[in-house]
Amino acid sequence: DVLAANRDKATRFSQLLEPASQHLRVRHFRNRGMIWAFEVADAKPGFPGRAYQMGLRQGVLLRPIGNTVYVMPPYVIEETHMASMADAVMAILDKVG
Repeated sequence: DVLAANRDKATRFSQLLEPASQHLRVRHFRNRGMIWAFEVADAKPGFPGRAYQMGLRQGVLLRPIGNTVYVMPPYVIEETHMASMADAVMAILDKVG
């Protein structure tokens, strides 16, 4: 049952992303199903490219568009990979202007 499994994964991933949702730079943190998004309040020009590259260096594919970062993990994601994605989000928030 893919939908039930995704609900469980979404709940767990939301827990892992809780620190990001409380980050001082984050605005309008939201989630719908297996998609999470938030705005980075003080993102400077070029932020999307820098955030994307930092994610890739950490082995995750994130979708920054403007000052909004989208996180859309595949349905087959395991908890260890969810944790890696959450760590990458925090690194971007802490290090990318």
